[in-house]
Amino acid sequence: MDNHGMPSSKPAKINKKRDGHLLGRSQQLKGKKRKSEGELAKDPKKMKEGLKQDLKNLDKEIAQLSNIVENQEKLMDDLSHQLELGYEELEELNEKFAILCPGPSWDVYMSETEEPVDIISLLKYRSQMLDRRIQLLYEMVFK
Repeated sequence: MDNHGMPSSKPAKINKKRDGHLLGRSQQLKGKKRKSEGELAKDPKKMKEGLKQDLKNLDKEIAQLSNIVENQEKLMDDLSHQLELGYEELEELNEKFAILCPGPSWDVYMSETEEPVDIISLLKYRSQMLDRRIQLLYEMVFK
């Protein structure tokens, strides 16, 4: 009988066949390629070209949005001048516009920012200022 903790007279049994033993990751991958090394790998040149194309498309969309906002601002200015407001009312409206919508040189801001996110946030801000101007004009005309 074998007592636990006492050395056995029989030699230790070593499993040489590896029955039921799971192979390690390095043994599984011997002779196999990873996705990043095979034909499914992404080519860095293709990825770079895709990013360049996306940036070009984004620049085009930003330019279109900028043109839309600029045209709306011009239409707003034309509308405010065409309305038959008195000189005092027109001056009051212009003062309120100046207070609510600072920064008339948007082109300078647009040229200083290079990040698309900054340009988009500027366009959003311009659009919000245009909404405020429309609201002010509406309130003054339809009091």
